Amino acid sequence: ARPGPDRRPPGTGGRTMSPLPQTGHEHHEVIREHIDRLPGLADMLEQRPVPEAFATQFAAECDFMTGTLLPHIAVVEKNVYPQLERLQQNRHSMAHLRREHQEMAEIVEKMREYKERVDAGTLKPTIALEMRRLCIRFYALVKTHIGEEEEYLRVLQSNLSEGEQATVEQGLEHTSAN
Repeated sequence: ARPGPDRRPPGTGGRTMSPLPQTGHEHHEVIREHIDRLPGLADMLEQRPVPEAFATQFAAECDFMTGTLLPHIAVVEKNVYPQLERLQQNRHSMAHLRREHQEMAEIVEKMREYKERVDAGTLKPTIALEMRRLCIRFYALVKTHIGEEEEYLRVLQSNLSEGEQATVEQGLEHTSAN
């Protein structure tokens, strides 16, 4: 039986643990808050001149991507995907989601390169349009990816023991999705 609201699973130090999908959802909500800012940034890139506020807002999102999102990806690949591959006996590999993680890392790297141009004040209209396309592509990729990961967390909740779930949750808690 799964622990109820008043029961604490063994090995949790006396604290109540959230169900695995809820833990993942909480991390993803922080990511969504940032990703949901990208369409607004993309819209700013259509304006001529690009508003001065763009540079500061874009820098903040780049910092979030490198300081929080990329470490979150590494933790998910270490703690969640192996469990899913084991459960699925590699019939439904996580390769497609790992490829998306790689694509996200590549886009973040490209955004960091663009950030250098923004910081240097060399944002030509053609570069602004490239950046706009990249922001929208990243937004769509992350939004769909997070939805799929949350479905997989429900699979884990249904198929892992309480102890196995606790191990996955503890791994996820080591990310700072703030």
